[in-house]
Amino acid sequence: MNEGRSIAVIGPVLVIGTGLIGTSIALALRRAGVVVSLEDLDPDQAAIAARMGAGALATADDDPAVVVVAVPPRHAAAVIARASRAFPHATITDVTSVKAKVLADACALGADPIRLIGGHPMAGREVSGAASARADLLDDRWWILTPTDVTAPEHERAGYRLATTCGSYPVEMTASEHDRAVALVSHAPQVLSSVLAAQLVNADPAHVSVAGQGLRDMTRIAGSDSALWTDILSVNAEPVADVLSRRNSSEGRMGADVSRESTEQSRPLTRLWLSCSSTVRASLPGCSRQWEKRRLISRTFALSMSSDGRAVSWSFRFTLTLSTCSRQP
Repeated sequence: MNEGRSIAVIGPVLVIGTGLIGTSIALALRRAGVVVSLEDLDPDQAAIAARMGAGALATADDDPAVVVVAVPPRHAAAVIARASRAFPHATITDVTSVKAKVLADACALGADPIRLIGGHPMAGREVSGAASARADLLDDRWWILTPTDVTAPEHERAGYRLATTCGSYPVEMTASEHDRAVALVSHAPQVLSSVLAAQLVNADPAHVSVAGQGLRDMTRIAGSDSALWTDILSVNAEPVADVLSRRNSSEGRMGADVSRESTEQSRPLTRLWLSCSSTVRASLPGCSRQWEKRRLISRTFALSMSSDGRAVSWSFRFTLTLSTCSRQP
């Protein structure tokens, strides 16, 4: 977790949208002792989040210092604008995975750009809803911040403090830079995973039955919320289409290379791609070649059993230590 934080975000904080990310943010804030209130159009989701300890249900008397909008992109602009009007002194931020259009539309609808700072924690799971949230989901993750051209320094600081209080590492980009970056590292990979999974629909069941971990790894995120991703891709369509068009061109060249007759000197592009991709994979955040030992579990267990009619009771303490790939921010 980001241990470099020194000042927690100044609450109270209102989280609008108690899905996976909104509830995880609320849980992380509560872990740090920040007062949190929760709002959602779905009262069941808000109630689940509250029962999990993510905060109290919002009331008409709430006066938050920070408002976090954690709703799907197609609704975010309107919710940001409403929150900006309802809480005229609060810092307003969001966590949508598309920034340029959402922030521009929010300002056009009346959001105060001086108090607005876009945000996007680079974390998630292939499952959704409040019940899937975790307080540690944001630990050691990048949290991209996209201030407007006129965001005031005190509201920008609030965005940074929000990220670090949740255990993340804030990094600043322009909204358009953010959208191009996530198209490459998040949105296009989601499309490719979904396309690969879709190819299995009409596949021979006997072939699918012998699938190993590689296919499961490649298609894990294909299990994500399809409605949410349809929304995300429609809002960030142009940058994603650009990435996919370049990928299609490269895939065509590699396909032609693979189809060549196998000789010692054939398939130069295949060898180059496989070599380069292995190097790039090792350089990704969280996948460095630096290994560290971590003490994962240290607990005392008690066991009671019966042997030959006599009760036997004993206890032991153990520490489980594994070598794991260290996560580098």
